[in-house]
Amino acid sequence: MALLKINDLTKDYGSTRIFENIKAQINSGDKIGLVGKNGAGKTTLIKVLTSELLPDQGEVISQKDITIGYLSQAPNFDINKTLYQEMKQVFDNIFKIEKEMQRLEELMGTASEKELEGIMNKYSNLRETFEASNGYAIHRHIRSVLKGLGFNDSDFNRYIRNFSGGEKTRAFLGQKLLEKPDLLILDEPTNYLDLNGISWLEDYLENTDITFVIITHDRYFLDKTVNIIWELEDYNLTEYKGNYSKYVADKSAYNEKLMKEYKHQQKKIEKTKEFIERNIAGQKTKQAQSRRKQLERMEPFKKPKNEKSLSLKLDSDRRSGEEVLSLSDISKEIEGNHLFSSFSLKVFRGEKIGIMGPNGSGKSTLLKIIANIIAPSTGTVRYGSNIKIGYLDQEQKSLSYNYTLIEEIRKELPWAKEEEIRKILGKFLFPSEQMDKLVSTLSGGEMVRLTLAKLFIKKANVLLLDEPTNHLDISGREALESALKNFDGTLLVVSHDRYLLDNIISKLINVSNEKVEIFTGNYSEFVEKLAKVKQDEKESKQKYSHKKQIKKDDKNINTYKKTEEVMEEIDQLEKEKTQLESLLGDPELYKDEMKARETNINYQKLTTRLDDLYLQLDELEI
Repeated sequence: MALLKINDLTKDYGSTRIFENIKAQINSGDKIGLVGKNGAGKTTLIKVLTSELLPDQGEVISQKDITIGYLSQAPNFDINKTLYQEMKQVFDNIFKIEKEMQRLEELMGTASEKELEGIMNKYSNLRETFEASNGYAIHRHIRSVLKGLGFNDSDFNRYIRNFSGGEKTRAFLGQKLLEKPDLLILDEPTNYLDLNGISWLEDYLENTDITFVIITHDRYFLDKTVNIIWELEDYNLTEYKGNYSKYVADKSAYNEKLMKEYKHQQKKIEKTKEFIERNIAGQKTKQAQSRRKQLERMEPFKKPKNEKSLSLKLDSDRRSGEEVLSLSDISKEIEGNHLFSSFSLKVFRGEKIGIMGPNGSGKSTLLKIIANIIAPSTGTVRYGSNIKIGYLDQEQKSLSYNYTLIEEIRKELPWAKEEEIRKILGKFLFPSEQMDKLVSTLSGGEMVRLTLAKLFIKKANVLLLDEPTNHLDISGREALESALKNFDGTLLVVSHDRYLLDNIISKLINVSNEKVEIFTGNYSEFVEKLAKVKQDEKESKQKYSHKKQIKKDDKNINTYKKTEEVMEEIDQLEKEKTQLESLLGDPELYKDEMKARETNINYQKLTTRLDDLYLQLDELEI
């Protein structure tokens, strides 16, 4: 069923065309990834779909009464509400039903026999609606979504006004997921999520029947969640069935086919022209004239574009010693917040190490300690011989906003001619007319490219990179990955980009829960190890339930026992609930006013207890 149709959409910004005569359709159940280079018009298209912008030509036709949830890059909240209040607001209608049910429960205690039947009928109808809306599980659902997105219990009663920009975006995403609209539109939802949050969101989108369109440069995410790719390129929208990897394969095959057709036609045109030139004045004049008419009528194939991409090669101008750096008993505390302690590490020439962990765990702080930008609270950092460090800050603080692009590069190459500087900037996809503009006018992706250009010039043999793929489009990320893969020096990189962590990295540092742990292998291998640990824990629990001997500390045993007790009580109460529901649905019950009132009160107590037990179970499993 078509939820939304796009008919011949065209959009311009001034004299710049964004897209032209595009057609598409969103059907119920579609999970669409919208991809394209930075500046291709992805966000503009989304804003047209959500009626934030009007097209210059064409129309968007949506199904009557369709609900669209749009996660923009700029969330809007009532800052005087707490996080939990904002989330509860999604279910206002259901909470009103619950409040009316409570009012009717109070009336039951004082109503006459004649009044009671009407009250009970009304109550029964409300209860049916409440249960159909999963009313008893709302609080559990809110908690589950918020915790999945990285919020803790302590965040629930914090006021939105005290949230950072990233926290507001995560909260806004949670609100949209709870609303469960007919069509969910997400613009870069993973920007402020850590790896745990991204994995949770992937699972949520993969395992729900929600229809969505998502803009993201996260290829790993696109592989796992979408079944259609929309590519916005050269003013056109092309649809590919399947996930990101299938899109890459299909597009490559399609472009190869187009190139073959183009080359075949070019050969045919060349041969026809040669025939015409040889015979136009000879005995075969009529044939030559006929061929000329054929040539004029022939619709030429367009040559497939070879898209200009980031040209990046990272060379070092010297070879470091075998041992690049050594960290001994490093700890760090910031304003009473303990990040990590007693961490030691040796890094050797040529190693490529990824640093990951939840937001706020201290990843960037650890990298700054290694870069000698900040000092550790305790411990020492020693550098090996012949070291030359290149550091990339995710906020691009090394850039001077009041400089032009040429002046910014000249800081690194004071002796260079302007022609040489322009050549370097051109390699990083800056057009000539932009090179004399101020750094402050650049987009996030352009600032990353400028910082990478400075890194290219430095020729460091040790690269310390903090979220280098932030703001880069997919082609930019692929170019950076290729450069890092071929880099002959040493690399330590903080990243949430799992493609990068899979394809470049051979060792991982995980910063979490005030600890720093080291794993040998890439991200996928790390996930496999983690899954094995969880499976081992599950098997241990199963062994325990069958009273086999296992070694557990007292805390785990108590938690396990408590979980078993809660689950047993839930099973028992669910059976009782089914029995009571059957009883409450029997008209004979209401002939005995006292029994009807007592049964209803018991039912309310039971459902309240069940709700509490499910919350307890959530807390025990976290």
